[in-house]
Formats: sequence, structure tokens, C-alpha cells
Amino acid sequence: MDNLQANLRDPEVHYQVKRQGIIIVGVLDPQDRSAIGINNSEQQYGFDLHIRVERNFESDQPSIDSISYNNINITRN
Repeated sequence: MDNLQANLRDPEVHYQVKRQGIIIVGVLDPQDRSAIGINNSEQQYGFDLHIRVERNFESDQPSIDSISYNNINITRN
């Protein structure tokens, strides 16, 4: 896990995944995520990865470009 989060911080990895339409927004530091219960405990250690995925597609469905409400015209930019 530690090696994975370290690799995800590498600028070359950012470049390679960006070419596939995935942008690494942030990799947070690893932390203890253990949960201790009354009858059991669960040991976990992990990190959060924030990504943004680029989607490009064309829809056959019509889109709404403007609406009027109470004599106010709202248009899509």
C-alpha cells in the first residue's frame, strides 16, 4: 500500500494516466483506519485517492438550452 501511494505521487504516473483520461487530483497521506468494537477489532491502514475522469460522448437525447419561468428567460452557456 505504501509503495502504491508513493508511485501515484510520481509526475510520470500522473502524465501516463492523464493520457488515458484520468487526472490524479490528490493522493493523501496513509493513515490508520482501524476500528475497535466491543467483540472484535479490525486493523486497516490506507490512503485516499482523488481522481477526475474525463468523459467524452455525444447523446442522441435532446438537450434543454433555455427555459422561461415567471417571465425570466434562463439560457445555457
